[in-house]
Amino acid sequence: MEGDLLVGHGFGRQRVAIPLSSVKALGIYSISRPRGGPRRGLVVLDGDDRILLRAPGAWGEDGTLWAFGRKAGLQAPQHRFGRPLWRRARGCRRLRTRPRGSALAAGIVLVAVLAACGYGGAAGVFLAGMLPESFGAVRFLIDAVALVTGLVAGLGVALKAVQWTTVALKRVARLLVRSLGRPVPPERPARPAPAGQGRRDWSVFSGLAVLGLAVFGPVVLATTITGGVRDAHLLDRLRHHGVTVTGEVYDHPTVSTGAHGDISVSHHPQLTFMTRAGSSVTTRDPAIDGHRYDKDGITETTIVYDPARPTTAAVREQLKVSPWAGGRTGNLVFGSALTVVLIAYLPFRLRRRRLRGNLRGRS
Repeated sequence: MEGDLLVGHGFGRQRVAIPLSSVKALGIYSISRPRGGPRRGLVVLDGDDRILLRAPGAWGEDGTLWAFGRKAGLQAPQHRFGRPLWRRARGCRRLRTRPRGSALAAGIVLVAVLAACGYGGAAGVFLAGMLPESFGAVRFLIDAVALVTGLVAGLGVALKAVQWTTVALKRVARLLVRSLGRPVPPERPARPAPAGQGRRDWSVFSGLAVLGLAVFGPVVLATTITGGVRDAHLLDRLRHHGVTVTGEVYDHPTVSTGAHGDISVSHHPQLTFMTRAGSSVTTRDPAIDGHRYDKDGITETTIVYDPARPTTAAVREQLKVSPWAGGRTGNLVFGSALTVVLIAYLPFRLRRRRLRGNLRGRS
């Protein structure tokens, strides 16, 4: 207040003065939005409950608005939640509570956050792509989990970067104002965190940790063991009961074009041979430890097949491969370690939840 005037100062050296005699009360509104937080603001009302001045922003959270109204001799602040708001008076003004260029800055921050999410997801998929081919069909699940994890990690890093950048810019602005010899407004005290916020954050983090351990632990371990046992059974049957013949291996490549014009080629080796009974057999070359017979073109080689089921066949060179060597051994160690960590962590998590439930029951 300045004498008998109610004065509001906005960005860009905006100054709005309203005679205090024409002001009846102050009002606070809150309009919910389908996306983001509610739109809030402060209004100055005249005797007919019409808006003289409108100032967007969060007002009245610390009780200073009520103290100001009592000091100015105004009625208790009014509240409106949702539309419709109060009517506008002739000459209604809008106080600039945000500096010019804030919309552009918000757009730049949004683009930066989306870019960070994209880079995080791409990094997760890239790391998952470095896993050996022996993971088999579980690679799709691992890629999906890695993509989601990368997106969430990128979002978290971006939000923290925006928070730290905002704090740094505020400190630089205060230093510039102080160097110019102008009065520096006092810093607003940090808003205390809501009750239970730390527990909720820990609960979300622990839930994501359990999900990650479950996917990369027991799932990988079970898939690796299942594939290893299947390959070991195939090799044992062909080594002890297989019949050797001469046949051919030829590749049926499949070419696919992605959304961005990238071309990928998938190889599908086929075995063709004549059994000793004179039957012609064409079957797919089995992937042992995630690897197939990978020679290009049509190759004449020695094939071993099962007389009881001729479609069960493989190139003789593939029988020398161990089903538990290479990447599958790493999968066993990796999956076993994470499974042990998950088994050790679950009782601790259940105990925390039980203790939390007991504390709630006592309160």
